[in-house]
Amino acid sequence: MTVGRTPLNGDLIYMQKYEVDKILSVCNPDDPREALLVKFLWNTGGRITEVLMARAGDLTPTGIKMTNLKQGKWVVLKDGTRVHERVVKPKVVMLSESFRKELGDIATRMDSADYFIGRKSTKGRMSDAFGKEPIGRRQSWNILRRVIDRAGVTKTIKDGDPYWTPSAHTFRHGHAVHLIENGVDIDKVRRQLGHRSIESTQIYVGSTDPAR
Repeated sequence: MTVGRTPLNGDLIYMQKYEVDKILSVCNPDDPREALLVKFLWNTGGRITEVLMARAGDLTPTGIKMTNLKQGKWVVLKDGTRVHERVVKPKVVMLSESFRKELGDIATRMDSADYFIGRKSTKGRMSDAFGKEPIGRRQSWNILRRVIDRAGVTKTIKDGDPYWTPSAHTFRHGHAVHLIENGVDIDKVRRQLGHRSIESTQIYVGSTDPAR
């Protein structure tokens, strides 16, 4: 068990590398999407929908182009109605050499328009190169819960509270903290996560704690 800190008081609950390694060790080899989903979340720091939207043709020599789903903005229509519009912008995410190679090897079996994990291509055929049924957000959450529970990785909000199974966003937080712990410039971390403001990324600076 790892004791996390609550986001309610300004701190973060985040995944750590040894926990990710533990989860990967129990992924089902008969369903390679389990490990690929975990690796994608950890190596990109992407939101779950951003990860599911990643295509084979999005790979670059050093990383991958991903859709950046920002929080969006409120817009007032002519009749005075306020509606929330999602802001979608691209970002280029740098990848480790090993993970970039792994994705490159998988991409050789795919069309450029095919998604790496689940969903269907515009051609309507299977798109994940593993011959599995397409998946969406709900299925991906179920996969994550299954492998995390299998690995026995839990967090607690604070001492005495019930255990809490980490979510997909816990990997995003862990990715950012891991980069900062390894000396990556905070502005590079900002661009990696797709933050518009450096203030949004600053929350990770005070969260690094080698003892956790």
